Amino acid sequence: MLKKKTIQYEELPPIPFQPDEPDRYIRFKCKECGFEEDVPDYIVDESFAPYDFDESGSPAVLCIKCDGNMIIKRAEV
Repeated sequence: MLKKKTIQYEELPPIPFQPDEPDRYIRFKCKECGFEEDVPDYIVDESFAPYDFDESGSPAVLCIKCDGNMIIKRAEV
């Protein structure tokens, strides 16, 4: 008969969470129709692969109004 081993886990400190820190947004503008929208920066940072970028270096997303390309507003539109 096999004996069960008791595993002792190291207690880790809590994961830091900043609930009072406001979300930061990046303004995107459609190159086709001019529609503008704010996108949380964590989505922009985590959601794009290198081939998802416009020739200006801005991440490109589809416009919800006309399906055109939206880029960061500071980039030339």
